[in-house]
Amino acid sequence: MLTLIWILQIIAAVLLIILVLIHSPKGDGLGAMGGMANIFSSQKSAESGLNKLTANVALVFVVTSLITGCKIVTLPLHVILICALPIIAAFILINFKR
Repeated sequence: MLTLIWILQIIAAVLLIILVLIHSPKGDGLGAMGGMANIFSSQKSAESGLNKLTANVALVFVVTSLITGCKIVTLPLHVILICALPIIAAFILINFKR
């Protein structure tokens, strides 16, 4: 069971790195010096989907980190379910907000 969680954590970490690198820059960066910061300020629907996917992968990474770090695997099932309620709420907020 713990090996499966470690594998899931590694996959989530690699996906998170790739997804963050795919994102388009939203800050001024070096473009602010030349007055070119507002050229790329629009956000497309694909970017919105990418934001949701990145948030979900980050949530999976945080959950697997907490499980392995706090040794939640050895706890009884009812304690794990009570600990999972805020995580489920975060997942709902990420995916179903207006």
